[in-house]
Parts: sequence; structure tokens; C-alpha cells
Amino acid sequence: MMVAAGSLLIVAYLALGALLQLLAGDLAMGLGLAGIIVSPAFGYAGVGFPILGMNAFAQVWSAILPLRWYMAVLLGQAARALPLQESVRPFAVLAGLAAIYVALALLRMSALQRHQRFATAVPAEGKEIAASPRGVGGAFAAEWRRVLGTRAAFSLLFLGPLLYGIYYPQPYLNQILRKLPIAVVDNDMTELSRRIVETLDASGALSVAVRARTLAEAQATIDDGKAFAAVEIPPGTERDVLKGNSAHVPIYADATYLFMFRSTSSGVSERIFVKTPEGWKIAVTTAFGLVAGAPTQCK
Repeated sequence: MMVAAGSLLIVAYLALGALLQLLAGDLAMGLGLAGIIVSPAFGYAGVGFPILGMNAFAQVWSAILPLRWYMAVLLGQAARALPLQESVRPFAVLAGLAAIYVALALLRMSALQRHQRFATAVPAEGKEIAASPRGVGGAFAAEWRRVLGTRAAFSLLFLGPLLYGIYYPQPYLNQILRKLPIAVVDNDMTELSRRIVETLDASGALSVAVRARTLAEAQATIDDGKAFAAVEIPPGTERDVLKGNSAHVPIYADATYLFMFRSTSSGVSERIFVKTPEGWKIAVTTAFGLVAGAPTQCK
């Protein structure tokens, strides 16, 4: 699947580059358009900042980029060792985008062929050579006339910075991840454990999206992308607190995306300070880690 996904990625971007060149009809302009789309692709693919935290425009734009779906297949198979069926959806979207871009490029090429746009251009004969500019001022003015009259150069110098300033920062505008979905396994089923769950759900950074019965079920939700961390409240948590002992609550966080891993782990750690009816404050020890589908605990 990874070899096939890599091949589809190459085909999709080659077809997209050909489509842009055929639409622009100019080598410099076509390369410029391709650079605008390709340069920030890693940002829109969720590598630098999670797609979950992007605004609506960035999420929609990332959906039409083949790199996003290739990275989903790559991370699912190489980093998380998921079953093949878990990567079928991103693989199918990647294949669909490759087919769409190839079809659009072929349609555009056929249209240009019908209008004989691929005929060899014959240079005009007898065209007078422009007189050389006189002096430094004349050379400066002549060069600027060339820049403003050349579409590719004008786009690079004037339109490029304006477009980059608006387009490039879009994936990172929200800056802070909010309401990250997590799974909770409440094996204590006490008033204290319920208050812990309510505190986590009320956090601005976290949202209790799944209430699982077992850790295996919680891990499955992480593999499916429905949650990015699982919090287990072990049996006897309230009893240990009332006895004055330390209560240990393990957290299993997906470390595939380091930014999201930091946000979920720190969010749980900050919110899991609970005030009991007796006025005690307890800090719950956390443990992190989920590597290739195998949970590991580290104090």
C-alpha cells in the first residue's frame, strides 16, 4: 500500500503540474503557480500544525492536496502499524485525486490541440531592434518597463508577496489547539472519578468525545482518529485519595503528531487537579506513550 500510495502521489503532482502549465500557457507562470501550491503543502497537510486545529479554508484546501492523504497512509502504516483497512479511506482519496488531475490535464491538452495552440510559433520577420537606453536613468526606466510588461516577473515581484502573506499563514492562524477529542475509561465509577471526567470535558483544550469501557476500546478510537489520548481512572482512585495516598491516573497519548501529543498530555495534566469535598487538592500522576500501537507507561 505504501509503494502504491507513493506512486499515486508522484502521478497526482505530475498531473497537477502539467495542468497548471497548460492553463497558464507560459513556463514561468506555470512554475510560479506550481510553487505557490507546492511550497506550503506540508503546512496544509497537517505536518507542522494539526488539520483539526485549522480554519475552514485551510481544511478545505488541504483536502485537495495529494500530500495530505499520502501522509495519512504513511503515518498509519509506517508510524502506527494500523491494519490495512484503516488506511483505505485516505488511499482511495489519493487515488481519486490522481485520477481527477490526470483527467483534467488530458482534457485541457485536448482543448488546446483542437484550437491548434501547440503549433510552432514563427518569429516575426523584420522586427526592428529597440534602441539601447541612454544613461543610467534610461536603463533603469527601460528595465522597469520590461518588468511591468512581463507577466511572470510582475507576478513574482508584486502579486507573489501579497498572495504569500495571505495564503501561507492560513494553517497556523488559530495557533492554539482547542477541544481536542480524548477517550476516558472510568473504572472507578465514583463521585471523584465523575468529577475528573467533567473537569476534563469542561476544559477549553480538551473534549471527552468517547467514554470507553476498556483500554483496548479506547486505543481503537485513537487508531480510528476519533481521539488523540485515552485517560484511565483505575479502580480505587477515590479510596486512595481519601486515605491520603497518591492516585495514579495513566494517560495513553498518540505521539505520532508531537504538537498534538504535547497539547493533550499537558491539557490533561493541568486539568486533573481535583478539589475534594473535604477540601484536599490532589495531583494525579500521568504516564504517556503510544508507539506503533503498543502502549507503554513512563513515569
